[in-house]
Amino acid sequence: MESLALSIPQNPFIFGRPVPPEKCIGRERLAQQVLGRLLTGGSSAIYGERRVGKTSFLLYLQAVGRQSAATREILRFAYLDAQALAYTGSDPAEFAQLFWRVVLKELARDETLSKHLRDISIVSADQPVDTSAIAVAFDAIAADKQLAVLLLDELEYVIERVDATNPSLLYSLRSVASRLPAGLALVTVSRQPLGEALSAIQSGGSSPFQNIFAIFRLDDFDEPTAYQLLDSYLKDSGHTFRAEDRTKLLEKAKISTETVGHRDIRYEPESLQFEAWKLFDERIVK
Repeated sequence: MESLALSIPQNPFIFGRPVPPEKCIGRERLAQQVLGRLLTGGSSAIYGERRVGKTSFLLYLQAVGRQSAATREILRFAYLDAQALAYTGSDPAEFAQLFWRVVLKELARDETLSKHLRDISIVSADQPVDTSAIAVAFDAIAADKQLAVLLLDELEYVIERVDATNPSLLYSLRSVASRLPAGLALVTVSRQPLGEALSAIQSGGSSPFQNIFAIFRLDDFDEPTAYQLLDSYLKDSGHTFRAEDRTKLLEKAKISTETVGHRDIRYEPESLQFEAWKLFDERIVK
């Protein structure tokens, strides 16, 4: 019988899914800023357009935080894609209970945090989560000189499911994340700046949810970073792109924005990955 084995060159470019942390390019400075805030208990809100790599950045931040000498013994990360909550109801209070259950369960996966969160993270679904117990648990984490860090992806999913006139879930998150000493900090990502994402939420007489956050924009690549991506991804493949091909790739991924007296040219990361993947497949994979 004739063999069906194929020689399959590995295409180094990645699209349609998050980039592995070791492949993340051009996000070092932002990671330093966010981790620096976390070391003082501060929360951060990242925003950026679709396809800019927001999820990839959160996973990169987590990996760097777990490996860096200054943070690895202090910061305890948990990543949550809010869409994974898959809530189909319409009751904000019910959603808030689901949210806290999942958050506590994810944070309790960390062995260091588990001793403080285990009991309240395994409350049965027919029993309400005690928000006062949550605050006590995070105070105990702070007393151990640890900081639980919730990396919250797709923040809009949460905002859309709270009561705009009484956003108790946001109040409770803000309350726990602003306690001193800090036992919980948040790093959120959204498409809009946090203030805009919360524009429909009425804060009443309470301090706005966004007041505890530093706001950072996750931008598309500048030209040197775009070329850095191509070079680094091709490095171990044994192949190169011609200069004219590299120029065409950047042209396809280019985004141009104009303000008064200024034109800013950037390159969309996922578009660049996709176009480079196609070119590699056409030229290298026979």
